[in-house]
Amino acid sequence: MPDNEKMPIAVYQIVLSLFDDSTFDEISELIIAKINKKRKDGFWIEQPTANLPGGCNAKVFSSFKQTQPKWGKFILPILSATSLLVGCKNSIYSFLCFIQYENQIFAITGGNGSFAIDDFVSPSFGLDILVRLIKKDSQVIKSIQERGVTGIVLGATRHYRGDQRLSDEDQFGKIYKELKADLDERILVKTLKFSKHNLKREKSGCLAKSSFKINKSIDFDTLLHLIKQFTEILKLKPTFSLNKVTQISGKRSNEVLVKAIADQLKEEIFAAYKAGSDFNVDFCNKNFESYNDATTYTLQFDDGEKLDLEGQPMLPHIIETIRREGRLLDTDSTEFKHSVLYQQLITTDENNTVLTSGTVFQHIHGEISSLGNSYFLVDQEWYQIDSSFIKELNSECSDLLERVWDNKLIDETFDTTKTEGAFNLQFVGKPSWLVFDTIIPNKIELCDVFQFDGSNIHLIHVKKGFDNSIRDLASQIIISAKRIRSDIRDKFSYIDEIEKKTKSGLKSKSEAKKRLGGQIFPAGGLKGIFKTVSEKNIVFCLAFADTAVKKRTLKKDIKDFNSNIAKYMLIQLHREIKTLGFDFKVIQLDK
Repeated sequence: MPDNEKMPIAVYQIVLSLFDDSTFDEISELIIAKINKKRKDGFWIEQPTANLPGGCNAKVFSSFKQTQPKWGKFILPILSATSLLVGCKNSIYSFLCFIQYENQIFAITGGNGSFAIDDFVSPSFGLDILVRLIKKDSQVIKSIQERGVTGIVLGATRHYRGDQRLSDEDQFGKIYKELKADLDERILVKTLKFSKHNLKREKSGCLAKSSFKINKSIDFDTLLHLIKQFTEILKLKPTFSLNKVTQISGKRSNEVLVKAIADQLKEEIFAAYKAGSDFNVDFCNKNFESYNDATTYTLQFDDGEKLDLEGQPMLPHIIETIRREGRLLDTDSTEFKHSVLYQQLITTDENNTVLTSGTVFQHIHGEISSLGNSYFLVDQEWYQIDSSFIKELNSECSDLLERVWDNKLIDETFDTTKTEGAFNLQFVGKPSWLVFDTIIPNKIELCDVFQFDGSNIHLIHVKKGFDNSIRDLASQIIISAKRIRSDIRDKFSYIDEIEKKTKSGLKSKSEAKKRLGGQIFPAGGLKGIFKTVSEKNIVFCLAFADTAVKKRTLKKDIKDFNSNIAKYMLIQLHREIKTLGFDFKVIQLDK
């Protein structure tokens, strides 16, 4: 067969539980109908030329559209009327091909087809295949893309110089979404049934995510052969468990539960909006690398009107933009959901090619507790945290708190009806204390409150609540610690700048800044204090006020605190601070 009829192909698996007991024809046509309801450039059926061999059925649908590249109008003012670029458009052809074998339906795509079927495919199909092909200690992993459900990193891709074992990975707080690995000759021949004499190399790479693709050019007949093998492989038991969480979405038995916790999260977002509180969620498309690389972020409303956003948006920015446009409805949660959470957010590149798309809610990642269980929403999928994970997390966090807990440094109480800033101002004028809240030279905050006892410097960062917001606070603390680390080598220029900016507040019209500017600094200045202590006596402190009605302490009642994100952040933050050579403490403020 000519090489131009061969190419590496990614295979997807359709989630059949979404369609009751429908037939192959009914399922494929229902998917197309739902896709066409959302898209202007719909998919239309292609006429097949022949029946497929070996008990397979197939249906092919195609789409075509023309778009003007983003730069088209920009360059127009300097072009002559006869320029080739005047009115230029890019033509994009796409296809969807559904293939049935036994009781499974698979799909392959071209062009923008993969975006179109995203809502109908298993998000773990490729990974489900891979964990049945390799063992956990197989030294075959080339790269990993992961989501952090608990740490600072929302998502990351790591590439290895040599081959890596999954057994060497720290799986704590991570969900693996994509793996690149090598498949050896034994797997290719014995399990996937490739002919040995057709293999040019002893290994072939593969990419496992929501799809499974072997980095080997194949023709359509070989594709059908592979689909049959995938069907058999899925009947086998996995050789290991990839993630320490259980995916609960995508299963008919969990539909009621998933709807309930999704509704609960939406209600919590609405409640935070009405209260003017921080949203306890992260915001990013599940294809985070494409999302971050986009040049344009566009809101598309129900009536088809589009509005380009300034830069990569976060949820508060989107809500404010919708409000300014006069489209925000917030009398109740139902209005809020339809006017905000269900609007489309689309990203494109400079050629106006769609990179990512989804509702605002589909960009949300978060954690909620319901009926005594913890659930994470990551990449539009719901996961239940395994009890062993929570047990290990509580145990490790408790061990840490035994070492870093401090209940003597701060006596002041936190009024939870007021802000963190109001609490911090209590320390203005207190001997050996300074307040640097809102002092952020180069967008880096040293701390909220500073204390020096003659031996130790305490850099105290204050937060109201012990929840997902601890992640942001931990990130700020790490940035501060890294800046101090470099400032030690830079003769404390940053510390000098902190003092100068604080004192400059005396000239401000703000009464709060005037109060900070009037603080009395030591004779040798702030830099003089840092010069007198060793690095191990610089202590970064995370101080939080619990907002729960029930009286509890994190040290003694850790099981009563539901935020696994916050607990894990303490562990990760401690590791980072100790690695930088500083000390670390946790303080629970009285209220």
